[in-house]
Amino acid sequence: MKEKFYEKALPTQGTYCVSGIKNGQVINRFTGSLADLNQIIEQLKIEHYNVFVALHSFNTASRKSEHAAFARSFFIDLDVGESDKKYASKYEALEALGEFVDNIALPLPVVVDSGTGVHAYWLLDADIPSLEWKPYAEKFKAFCLERIKIDPAITADKSRIMRCPESFNYKTDP
Repeated sequence: MKEKFYEKALPTQGTYCVSGIKNGQVINRFTGSLADLNQIIEQLKIEHYNVFVALHSFNTASRKSEHAAFARSFFIDLDVGESDKKYASKYEALEALGEFVDNIALPLPVVVDSGTGVHAYWLLDADIPSLEWKPYAEKFKAFCLERIKIDPAITADKSRIMRCPESFNYKTDP
């Protein structure tokens, strides 16, 4: 499933970034191919890293925002926890996402369980240069913030990494 997801969610050009986080250490691995991206993901999973993938491609082996090249999706993060800015449960987050999508007639997103929350992705049919993507992402973020509890740091971040589908969240037990 993750291979198909990344074929649709990632740009068709540029350098991809996979990040592994374990014991407070972050490692970034870069590749120009989706096949290699999936091999990197699998290796990090074997080594028990929390595995994340940047949703933008980059024009160099750097995950800095100024090096973001292309995007192929818009995304939001619905957090679960004990805060008025979070949902009480994943079920509540999914219900809110369903109502949000229905109320404004958005297409159904691809939904990924992040381990402690929910990620939703709206996939695009073409690569969008990151500089063109950014103002639309900012408007989408503002629109969402008025209607649903999203993590505001995520939606318009060109260097954002998101949890890899079919990976484990080692930040919590279980």
